[in-house]
Amino acid sequence: MSLRRVLPTALALVLVLLIVWSVWAAFGLLSAADDIRAADEILREQSSFTIDAFLTGDLDAPALEAAVLLGRAHDRLDAPLMRPGRWLPVLGRQLSAATAISGSLEELIDVSVSGGSEVRAALDADETLDVQFAMAASALGRVNAVVFELDLGPDEALIGPLAEARREIDDKLERFGDAARDAEGVARELGELLSGPESHLLLVANNAEMRAGSGMILTTGVLRAENGLVVVSDLGLSFARNLEVGAVELTTTYEEHFGFLTPEAEWRNLAATPRFPETAESALRMWNAATGESLDGVVLIDPYMLSALMKGTGPAVIDGVEYDSDSILQYLLHDQYLTIDVEQTNTERRAQERTLAPLVLGALAGGNLDVATLLPAVIDALEQRHLMLWSPDGDRQSAWADADLDGELDADSLMVSSQNRSPSKLDYFIEVRAGLSSQIVGDVRRVELQIALDNTVDIAVEPWYVTGPQPWDDTPVQVGEYVTLLTVNLPGAATNASIDGVEDLSVAGADGPTRIIATTLSVMPGDRELRTVRFDLPVSQTEIYVEPSARADPIRWTLGDVSHRDGTPYVLDLASLD
Repeated sequence: MSLRRVLPTALALVLVLLIVWSVWAAFGLLSAADDIRAADEILREQSSFTIDAFLTGDLDAPALEAAVLLGRAHDRLDAPLMRPGRWLPVLGRQLSAATAISGSLEELIDVSVSGGSEVRAALDADETLDVQFAMAASALGRVNAVVFELDLGPDEALIGPLAEARREIDDKLERFGDAARDAEGVARELGELLSGPESHLLLVANNAEMRAGSGMILTTGVLRAENGLVVVSDLGLSFARNLEVGAVELTTTYEEHFGFLTPEAEWRNLAATPRFPETAESALRMWNAATGESLDGVVLIDPYMLSALMKGTGPAVIDGVEYDSDSILQYLLHDQYLTIDVEQTNTERRAQERTLAPLVLGALAGGNLDVATLLPAVIDALEQRHLMLWSPDGDRQSAWADADLDGELDADSLMVSSQNRSPSKLDYFIEVRAGLSSQIVGDVRRVELQIALDNTVDIAVEPWYVTGPQPWDDTPVQVGEYVTLLTVNLPGAATNASIDGVEDLSVAGADGPTRIIATTLSVMPGDRELRTVRFDLPVSQTEIYVEPSARADPIRWTLGDVSHRDGTPYVLDLASLD
C-alpha cells in the first residue's frame, strides 16, 4: 500500500482522535469546573467559611465535604490524557487555571481543618489565658503563611463557569486571609496584655445612652493584668471623678471642636469623637489629674463586650439573679431601669451594675473557661467597636492599631453618630437609617448622605428614667424627647461639607485623618427627623469605609443596591453609586 493512499487515512484517524480527545478534555474541564463551583457553593450556602467557624470547628464538616469534590476535580484535571492539553494556547490556560484553583482551595481547606484543630488545641491547653492566646496566635500565624502563598493561576480569558468560580474563590481567600490575620493579631496582643504586669484605665460604657462610636462612659476604674489573671479595682461612677473646667489640657479634637461640652468637668461628655485615641488620651490625662496615678494605657468595654466574655466564662449571678450572655444585654440596655423610682434604688442599681465588670473579667481566670468560644466572640465584639485599646507607648499603640484594636478612623472612613444630649436612656428606642447617592460632575464626585432618625419609644409604657426628663437634670426637654448631636465623620479628602437647612454647624473641621461636622436636633416620640449631608470627593477616590456605630440597633444603610447593617464594617465601591 502506497504512502499516498495511507496518509489521508492516517490523517483522518488522527483528526478523529483529536476531535474525540478535545470533546473528552472539554467535558473533563467543564466537569471539574462544576465540581469546583459545587465545592464553593457548599461553603457559601453553609456560611461556613468564616473565622468563627474556623475557630470553633464548625467549618470542618462542610469543608471536608467540599474537599471530596475538589479532589475529584483535581484528579480529572491531572489525568495523564489531560496533560497534552496544557500545551494548547486556549485549553491550556483553562486547565492551568482550573488545576490551580482546585489545588489551592483543596490546600486551603486542608490547612483550615488541620490549622483549626491546632488553634483549638492551643485554646484548650491547660495553661493560663495569656499563654493560650499566645499559642493560638502562633498557630494562626502558620495558617496565614499558607494562605498567603496560595496561587489561583491565570485569571485572563477563562471560560464563564471557571472565571466565576475563580472570582468567588479569590474573594473568599482574601476575606478569610484578612480575618485570620486579624485573629492572629488580636490573640497575640491580648495575650501580651494579659501576660502583664500592666495597669490600664478601664472605661465602661453603656450603649443605652450613646456617644460617638461608643456608649456613654459611666464607670471608670483600673484593670490590672498579670500571668493571665485580671483584677479590676477602684471602680466608680465616672462623674464622681469630674474635674474643674480647664484642669487639664485635652487632645486636639476636644480642644478645637468640643470645648463647649467641657469634658474635663464631665467624664460623660467624653467620646464626642469616635476616634478612640483622642478620647483615651484625654481620659488618661483626666485620670492622672483626678487620682495622681499613672497607668499603662486605656481599655474601653461595653455591655456587648461583657456579653462576649460571658460566652466564654458562663453565666453571672447578680443579687441572686443569673444572667447569661443574651439576658445580660437586655438587662444592661433596658431592664435595669424599669424599677427605679427614687434616688436610693438608683444608687442600688448602680452598685449592681458596677459588680458585673469585675465579676466577668475576674472569671477569665476560672477553670471552666471556654476559650475556643471566647476568642471568636471577642473578635466579633472588637470588629463592632465594643472593645478598644490605647497606649501612650508608640510601639505598643502601633501594634494595637495593626490588630485593629485601637478604634481609630482612617482617611477613607465614613461614620454616622447620634449622641444623646437629653437626660434619658432613649437610644434603645432610636432607629437610625442612612442612604448614600452620588453623581460625578467634572473631576468631582458630589455625594448626598440622607439620615433619618425615628423615635419609637412608647411614653405610656416606659418609665420616666428611660423617657426623661430626670428630676436632677435641668435640661429643658419634654417626656420622651430625644435631643441628639448628630455627628458625621467624612473621608479626609471631603470638601464643601454641609447639612441642608443648617447655617451654623455645631462642629466643623478636621478630626485626625477625617473631616467632622455636627448639628443638634430633637426627635419627639413617634416622630421622624430627616437631615441631608452633602460633600464632595475627588473622583480619584474609589472606596469609602463605612464604620460601625456601636449602636444597640445598628444603623441601616442603603448603599446603592446594597442594604447594610453597620454592626460590621463595609467597604463601599463608590462606582456602585453611579
